[in-house]
Amino acid sequence: MPLTRHAASVAVLAVWTFAAAPGRADATVPACRGHNPAAAAAARTEGLKHYRASKREGHDDAEMTAALGFFDAACAAGDDKALELRAYALAGVERFIEAAETLDAFLAAHPLESLPADTRARLASQQPAILSRVASLTVETDAPGAKVTINHEAAGVTPLHSVRLRPGRYDLEVSGEGIGTISRSLDLVPGDRTERFTPGAPPPTGAPATAPHETVRHDEPAINRPSLHGWAVGTAVGAGVLLLGGVAGAIWSEERTSYYDSNGCATLNKAGCSSTLTQAHAATGIAVAGFVGAGVGAIAAGVLFYRDRGRAHAPPAALGAVSCSPTGAGFACFGTF
Repeated sequence: MPLTRHAASVAVLAVWTFAAAPGRADATVPACRGHNPAAAAAARTEGLKHYRASKREGHDDAEMTAALGFFDAACAAGDDKALELRAYALAGVERFIEAAETLDAFLAAHPLESLPADTRARLASQQPAILSRVASLTVETDAPGAKVTINHEAAGVTPLHSVRLRPGRYDLEVSGEGIGTISRSLDLVPGDRTERFTPGAPPPTGAPATAPHETVRHDEPAINRPSLHGWAVGTAVGAGVLLLGGVAGAIWSEERTSYYDSNGCATLNKAGCSSTLTQAHAATGIAVAGFVGAGVGAIAAGVLFYRDRGRAHAPPAALGAVSCSPTGAGFACFGTF
């Protein structure tokens, strides 16, 4: 058994290195044209293991990056259903454009109505979460076949459907017979937008604008989840105030105790000793309460900061258990994610 597992790992790494390395996944969605069911199943299993080990730390998450590499390897070995997993891993490292394009390729190969009910339900939940980070542009003209450039790079011909782009400003140009050349600048926000080009028609107005950016910032809140940053800061400030109270109580307790001892109150019943001892006990209580409260507050602030960071970078999908079994043509994998 160990020898078999080692051989499978070598096969997976070989496929990953030469056909589906993570660095090459940035260019295009892989075509999944290999035919090695054993290597594909092993790569999928390894990918799921790394996905589950991920701390959901955004684009620097080494475990999620490793998972992406293994899902690419499974695709290169012929498992085109690994494209779905690849999309979720891409979202986990904040590459939302590629995640959306990968889901497009998956659905082109496997139409929604042909998929099992659990996969359709999963896509219905996760695809909108990914697309909420993506601008989708459709370009139409009166006569099809007009050339389209986006930021001076060829994008295809009309009708051009659902080009996935980062939100921001773009220069769009359409040229063709009967339409001439028409240029527009667009401010794209997440969601679908259709631009129709008709000779002589003024460009549409009133489109919402967004500042251009290249990547999703780490301090953005998670999809549809409120930020905990304010609560975390408030809790940390409260912990600091309690700490100062504890220090003040400790200083007061030390001063009252020293006064009590220096005046021989432990052996003599002098005036003021009773009140001094009461003050010393009260000061000790304040010090203990302050230090304990500060510790609890510091822990709570740390938890809130951690949860806020996790919400900001959590991928839109969380994979669960998947089981694979041999079939007549290779391997079949089922499960929930």
